This record gives sequence, structure tokens and C-alpha cells, in this order.
Amino acid sequence: MSRLLILGATGNLGRVLVQQAVARGHKVSVVVRDPAKLPPAIADQIEVHPGDLAVSTSEDLARRITGHDVLICAAGNVADGEGFTALIDRIDEAAETVAHPPVCWFMAGAALLDMGDTGLKGFELPLIPKQYQLHGKNFERLSRSNLDWRLCCPGPMVDEPPIGLGSMRVSIDRFPVEPPAWTRHAPRIFFVPHFIKNVGQITVPYSLLHGSECGRGRPFPK
Repeated sequence: MSRLLILGATGNLGRVLVQQAVARGHKVSVVVRDPAKLPPAIADQIEVHPGDLAVSTSEDLARRITGHDVLICAAGNVADGEGFTALIDRIDEAAETVAHPPVCWFMAGAALLDMGDTGLKGFELPLIPKQYQLHGKNFERLSRSNLDWRLCCPGPMVDEPPIGLGSMRVSIDRFPVEPPAWTRHAPRIFFVPHFIKNVGQITVPYSLLHGSECGRGRPFPK
């Protein structure tokens, strides 16, 4: 049994993570702005701390993080703009000040992944919305951290039944569908159809995310 702190526990992804963690016998704590949004059956099995992450200081967050084995952050969204990167920065800063920091999981998106051996990331391609560059900023912040961290980088997430790991593309650091070899030296615009065409192959049901280890980060400890 591990001691888990889950941030963003009332969101689409957070609710699933809490349910799965409880089902596996972990001791779960959450920080939520409105505890009433938690299903009563789940709320009775976890430790609930009322709090607004948008205004919580790094000191407040550090007190909540202390004593946990794993921190899972499903809070924030690229649609929040600079508020998203500010939130991740404060959480990272808070975890760094804890005497025994937990393993930290953060969420990003497939646009952060490397496009084959081209040296390009998805958000650097033409026509990809600029807001996805925020994932790059969060990655840079975490890369400067001394934490034991991971970034999970799924494609679009949907509220659908799990499809089974055998039907899912999983990769580490790289976009899971390799671009054609001829695109290696092609202008960036030629990668856009490849990226868009294969987004459907990396769409992830919320209920399946716990089974994937997709994304960037430090190597898993042996």
C-alpha cells in the first residue's frame, strides 16, 4: 500500500484515478476546492483536504505533500494559459522543499513527444495550436528539478470504456507512430498530416490511463 496525494481529484481524469487508487488498496489524500463534488462512496474512503490550488502557496502545498509516497497531479489544463505553467511551477517548488519528496506524476499531452528522429516535438509543428507550447515550458521546469518525476503524455482523452492495453500504442518520449523516413529532412509542414492522421491511434479512455506508462521523464527506478 502506498500513500498517494492526488491533485485535481474532481476532474474527469482525477475522479478515475481516485477510484482506481482506492480499489487497489492505496491510502489516498486529495486537495479539492469543493469536496461535495466527490462521490460520497469514495469520499468516505479517502482523506479530503479543502483547498483551492489556484491560490495555494508553495508552502501550503508542501504541507499537503509531506508524508506521501506518490504525488499525482491531474490539475490544470493548457486552456488555462500561463496559469497552467504557474501551477506546475508551484507544485514542483513545493515538492522540492519536502524532506522526503514523493515520486511525482504530472500530465502533459502528445504534442510534447518527439516526432521520430527529427528533433521536433509535436507543438513545434505548423498549425498546431500555440497553447500546447505550455507543455514544453512545464517539461523544461521539471527538467531543472531534482525530483523523481514523470510526465504522462496521452493523446485526446475520452470518457469511454477501456479498450485493452493490446489495442493501445504506448511509447516512451517519442510519438508512438513513427513518421515516414522521407519526412526526416522535409519541411515541418509535411509532418502535420502525419500527426493529425494518427491522433486517433493515441486517443486514451480515462479508465485506461492507469495501465499506460507513456510520456517523458526520468528513468523508472530498478
